[in-house]
Amino acid sequence: EKALFVDCTHDTLHVYGMRRILPPSVSPRQGLLAWMEDYAERLAAGYYRISPITTEVSEAAGLNLYPLRGRCFGEAVTQGVRVRAATIFVPEMSEGHGQRKFFFSYSMRMQMLSPLPDGCNSCQLISRHLVFTKGRPGPGNPPDVVDGEAVIGKYPLLTVGGEEFTYQSCTWMRATTGCLTGSFRMVPGSRASPRGEPFDVEIPLVLFHRSPGRPGAAAGGGVDQLGEGRVGHGAGRRGAGLEEVGGV
Repeated sequence: EKALFVDCTHDTLHVYGMRRILPPSVSPRQGLLAWMEDYAERLAAGYYRISPITTEVSEAAGLNLYPLRGRCFGEAVTQGVRVRAATIFVPEMSEGHGQRKFFFSYSMRMQMLSPLPDGCNSCQLISRHLVFTKGRPGPGNPPDVVDGEAVIGKYPLLTVGGEEFTYQSCTWMRATTGCLTGSFRMVPGSRASPRGEPFDVEIPLVLFHRSPGRPGAAAGGGVDQLGEGRVGHGAGRRGAGLEEVGGV
């Protein structure tokens, strides 16, 4: 939960103990008014969805701030398995105690939309391959690669028409931007009763950025424009779209 405090006198926004997360305005496109205008535009454009707040109270719902559009969201489908990734910046946990650290959270959602090419109606995750880039990619900034079994200790079993599996994790980095891509390895059928050779499901490229972007902003570019928070659209993917890089 977050508590936001609006200081209309000084045109600033704070989280919790009056920790400022927006600086005073110095131009018409900065500060509190610009933040609220951008947030309202994203609401109207469908960046966010209503989701349950807790599994203990079925009628409790709230606004899920992991975006469904923009540069901090991505979607890819591999052999009928869809992966949707999204990231958000967590300002109240960033740049604390005089340290230049930026904290991000991300969400991964996976669902089986159709049978596999061999007709199998289920598959199960067995491992993950995550590639994190902190800051602008280049020869002097190699990515961090994380390989391991399961996700958050779970091996989700996906079935055609079944529920979407979702998990969240978090990380921090010293750059204000970054990106994540990679893959999940699946086995047709289940781990206990495999029905074929394992295959890799793409994780779409998603950005880590302080803002998911403004609706209607120019798209395009490439990963070399990471400092601008823009990534081009690829075939079969949507959006631009860190787990264990110094994090969980």
